[in-house]
Amino acid sequence: MTKPNSTGLVVTRHGATAEVLTDDGTLRTCHQRKSKNAAVAGDRVEWKEGVDENGIITKRLPRKNVLAQRKDIKRVKEIAANLDQIVIAFTVKPHYDQFLIDRYIAIAEQQGITPVLLVTKFDIIKDEMSAKIEQLITTYRDIGYQVISSSQAEQTGLDVVRAALKDKTSVLVGQSGVGKSSLATAILPDVTIATGELTSRGDQGSHTTSTTILYPLPFGGYLVDSPGIRDFSMWNLAADELAACYIEFKRYTDECKFHNCRHLNEPVCGVKAAVARKEISESRYNSYVATYEILAGNQQH
Repeated sequence: MTKPNSTGLVVTRHGATAEVLTDDGTLRTCHQRKSKNAAVAGDRVEWKEGVDENGIITKRLPRKNVLAQRKDIKRVKEIAANLDQIVIAFTVKPHYDQFLIDRYIAIAEQQGITPVLLVTKFDIIKDEMSAKIEQLITTYRDIGYQVISSSQAEQTGLDVVRAALKDKTSVLVGQSGVGKSSLATAILPDVTIATGELTSRGDQGSHTTSTTILYPLPFGGYLVDSPGIRDFSMWNLAADELAACYIEFKRYTDECKFHNCRHLNEPVCGVKAAVARKEISESRYNSYVATYEILAGNQQH
């Protein structure tokens, strides 16, 4: 009688091999064929015993989402799958880039991933910047997004961050210099994560890698570290699908004269009217317009 395949979770992939966390809690190296259905970090898979000490991945199980990086006009590199949330870190130094924040949020919404906004280095926010940050926080909270804050220097907010990550598969994104590395190190004290590179500090010395790794959190859940996370793209989002990723637009689209309104220069647009009444953030709308133009330009090539 043939032994049934086992299942497990891919924690990292190296070309044709992957490290699989088996359902009994052990880490197993498994081979997989190169194909469009290859598994990446975060994928659930079926695997079987191989002829040597390694296993063989026989099937990638259905996934709920995937983040990817466009390599060129024809090639897309998948980075991580089955994410629950994208934690978007920003602060005042370097100055936050709302367009980038909104791009991350749009990708999350398109993939069915929950965005969580994290204000880092909260201790350095001075009076002159406080009002702007508070306004930004209010903008996102009014939409319905969770916004949390932390300060590594003052060791505050870490419990709130841990609570947000608990029992979820999360990826931490944001501009370089916002404190992602120090925050990740505080959450995972046995590793150092820095701009997509992770160095493990253990008895066997240090090991640095630039591949995507899914790290189990000591309090439950997983944190994804990947160099590709810095520039994962809207690789399968069409310009005319973007409005659905700005969830605050939804209540006003019935007021548009045209059912296929792009909310740009069309007459009688419910979304633009809401912006004029300050019921939709003007900065968010400006991000939408800029992103729409980029996506529309990409579709022409």
